Amino acid sequence: MKRLVSSFIAILLISTLSSRLEARPLRMIDLKVSNISLTPDCRVKIEIENVGNRKVPPFFWNQNVLNPRITPKVTIRKNNHLAKRVKLIDIPNSRNLIFPNGKVVYTTDIIVRNRAVIKAVVDSNNILLESNEANNKKIRVLRCDRCSIERKPDLVIRDFKIDRWGVCEPNRVVIYFKVKVENIGDRPTPFIPDKALVQVMDKDGSNWGNGEIIPRIYPGQVKTVIIPVYYLKSNPEHLRSSNLTHRFRAIVDPLHLVDEENERNNKSHILRVRTSHICQ
Repeated sequence: MKRLVSSFIAILLISTLSSRLEARPLRMIDLKVSNISLTPDCRVKIEIENVGNRKVPPFFWNQNVLNPRITPKVTIRKNNHLAKRVKLIDIPNSRNLIFPNGKVVYTTDIIVRNRAVIKAVVDSNNILLESNEANNKKIRVLRCDRCSIERKPDLVIRDFKIDRWGVCEPNRVVIYFKVKVENIGDRPTPFIPDKALVQVMDKDGSNWGNGEIIPRIYPGQVKTVIIPVYYLKSNPEHLRSSNLTHRFRAIVDPLHLVDEENERNNKSHILRVRTSHICQ
């Protein structure tokens, strides 16, 4: 009899616990690209919402503790070409997304002339665990028929990295950088034979760097350039210091010689480089 009562109580407890678990749905984040539209001046505008029932961890907005590699990103493609990739925390008012039902409207510098297929993806690098991954992306065909918008080239840097090391001696190349430049605009670039169209420079003000000429780049075309950076004879200690990390950045059209659709997307990420291991 006691066993029967104990079994009955156990079944009752399990049943009660199960019903409570069913009554409380799992709390999860759910970021959604809810809309893609155009501003009056034909710039792409993305709306992102947290439609989940849980907060996004606020530490994602703490730059002091956050590793850039684990930062959720927003990726936007225009006509199947990468137009923009931005960290979620760098979008204005993105902290609104911490809370359920939070919303942010992100106006980009991507311009649509005539017709373009725009694809936007939030958390494109799959950092967040979400209840629904399918609504992270949205595709829309946008049209802007304003005749006043002139068709222009638009140069962006697709990749920037060290290609190989050289020799740390006067008049020799110390570092070879590889830069990939794409024209995501609607017109080819003019050929400028005697000016560097892409440049790699150390951002510390030492004037250490170099540039290269690039031939005409047609819409959708990608050009790869190898840029040699030579020994800095004016300040050799700048290369030998073991405590110094050089902060290189690639810039396309540094002299603003090309009339572009968007002049604000011409810079690469910062590449941190130490040279003390080859410059003794």
